[in-house]
Amino acid sequence: LSAAEYLTDNQLRSSRVACNLAFCLLALLMVHHFRGQTLNPRHTVAEGSRLRNAAKNATTVAERKKMYREAIAKYNLSVALNPADSEAFYGRGVAEQKLGQLINDEDLLNESVASFDKALSIDPSGTGGTVGAVWNKRGSVLLALGREKEAEESYANALRKNKESYKFGEDLGNLRTSMSAERSDSAELREKKSVKRQTTRRVSRLLASSLTVPEVPPFERSLTDQSSAELDRDSDFDFAEVTVGGDLALSSKSRSIEMADVSSNRTVA
Repeated sequence: LSAAEYLTDNQLRSSRVACNLAFCLLALLMVHHFRGQTLNPRHTVAEGSRLRNAAKNATTVAERKKMYREAIAKYNLSVALNPADSEAFYGRGVAEQKLGQLINDEDLLNESVASFDKALSIDPSGTGGTVGAVWNKRGSVLLALGREKEAEESYANALRKNKESYKFGEDLGNLRTSMSAERSDSAELREKKSVKRQTTRRVSRLLASSLTVPEVPPFERSLTDQSSAELDRDSDFDFAEVTVGGDLALSSKSRSIEMADVSSNRTVA
């Protein structure tokens, strides 16, 4: 190799070594940073809670979405580092609930219920002090999903865990009032349908009996046929009212009244 080529080759090697050293130093700094802050489970829970609470005061929907997603990511990191942290699962459930309601995502709401269930399975007795809140939040998500019976049970559990909570009692009372009103409306609707079916059957029987045609003597058939033709042409019977008791009221035009007079005069004669 010439002297120029030798120097160029050494410079390349020196540059590579320098790059490798710089990369290693950067990696060490990043590891130190993550170990000291982000990879601390308690720190990530606190950071997730900070983002979740800050999202409430965000000025735009896009900003709220971003903060809730970042909060969920922090909680995910925390539960990955410490799977027995019920507070992290509770915080994640709340963030998933808020984001799911914000973007109308049913899957996120179901994930929120799963997070609350996990928190309750880790700390069912409430040693963390949040078990009542977990049950109550779980009930609100179930209610949003339309699972009212499960929501009622969840609200009741929340109240049992904290009998002095006005909010828990109010949420349970409001839900039971709503469910009672729906049951009452359903019973009234069933009653209306039953009355309608009974009325329809009675009207059908009345129509069948009214269509029975009596025998007419031969010498009156021509007059009756003529009167019937006039009645079909000029008269228009319609139903005026059908009562629940089965009474049928009919109204007719003036020609039907004249037909009744003709029939009565013929009978007298």
